[in-house]
Amino acid sequence: MSNWQRVSREHPCRICGKSDWCSLSADGQVSLCRRIDSGEGIKKTDKAGNEYWVYGLKTGGRSFSSSNPARSRQAPPPRPEASPLSPEILHRAYSLLLQQLPLSGEDYSSLQRRGFTIAEIQKRGYKTLPHTGREAIVEKLIRSLGAETVCRLPGVFIKESGGRGVPTLAGSEGILIPVRNALAQIIALKIRRRGIEHPKYLYLSSASKGGMGPGSPAHVPLHHPGESTRVVRLTEGELKADAATAIGPILTISVAGVSSWRQAFPVLKQLGVQTCRIAFDMDVFENYHVARALRKTALELLMEGFQLEFELWDEAHKGIDDALRADAVRTVVTGGEGFKIIADIFKDARKAWRRENEPEP
Repeated sequence: MSNWQRVSREHPCRICGKSDWCSLSADGQVSLCRRIDSGEGIKKTDKAGNEYWVYGLKTGGRSFSSSNPARSRQAPPPRPEASPLSPEILHRAYSLLLQQLPLSGEDYSSLQRRGFTIAEIQKRGYKTLPHTGREAIVEKLIRSLGAETVCRLPGVFIKESGGRGVPTLAGSEGILIPVRNALAQIIALKIRRRGIEHPKYLYLSSASKGGMGPGSPAHVPLHHPGESTRVVRLTEGELKADAATAIGPILTISVAGVSSWRQAFPVLKQLGVQTCRIAFDMDVFENYHVARALRKTALELLMEGFQLEFELWDEAHKGIDDALRADAVRTVVTGGEGFKIIADIFKDARKAWRRENEPEP
C-alpha cells in the first residue's frame, strides 16, 4: 500500500473522524475507511476477511459565500485537517437544527407503526429532513453559531450555485434520528431514508462532499437518570435501541452496524455497565459477516472485563424491538453455554458462506 498513508491525529479519517485503522491516498483524494458504510463508498474485503469502504473525496477549490459578505470571508469550507466539533457544540447545533424542522404526517405514522407512542415520538425528538429549504435552515444556524462552526458540522457542505458557494445540508429525505451519547447529548443524526431500501439508514454526513463526517458513535437512548445500568443490552440500529428501551425494562444501547461494535466499549464503561447483554438481529444465523462480528464482539467484551449474556428469540422476529413488541419468548444464556451457541452460529454461517462463494471442485 505504498500509495496509501495511515491516518493520524493531525490527519484523521474524513469518513469516521478517527485517527487510527483507516488510510488516505497520497494525493488526499481517496479515503479508505474501515468503520463506516455510509452508502456512498465501494465495499471491499481485505485478505483477512475484514470489510472496508473506499470513498472519493470532493475537496478543495470552492469558495464560500452567503448573503452576508463579511461572514463569507470568515468561513472557508472545512479543510481535511479541520478538527471535529465538541459534543457540547454538536448538541447545541443539532438541537437548533431539529427545532426548525417538523415531523411529517407520513413519518409520524411510520413511527407509530413501529410501536412508538405520541409521547415517545415527541420525547426522542424525531423530525423530517425535507427536500427543499435547506439553505435557509443552515443560514439560521450560521446566525446563531457562526459560519466557522456551522461549516464544520457533519451534514453541512458548500454547494456551487450561480458561481458562488452556498452552505446547505446533505442527505436524502427521511426521518432524522438523534444519536446521543451517555450524557444525552446529540452527537450525530441518522436518516431513515424514504423510499430507499438499501442502505435504508445513513448518517447525516458531508464527508464525501468536502465537509465533515460524524464517525460511527454508539447511541444511548434517553432513559430515566436513576435507572440501573448494571445490565445493559447491546444491539444494532438507533431506532431499534430507542424502541427496546421504551418498552423496557433494560436500557438498550446500539452501534451503527455489526462492524462498529468497538464504538460501544467506552460508552459501556462510562455507564458503569457490569453485564452486557448482546442482542444482534436474528439474521446472525444465516449471515456470515454478522456471525463473525458477533464472535468478535463477545471476545473483545470479555477481554475488556464485562460479564456477557446472549439474548435469543424466534427467527420470525428479526430484531429485539420486534420480539419485545410481540412479547415473544426470549432466552438469555450466559457463560460457556453462550459461547458454545456463538461458536455453532459462526461455524454454520461460515459453511453457508463458503457454499455460496467458493467455486465448485
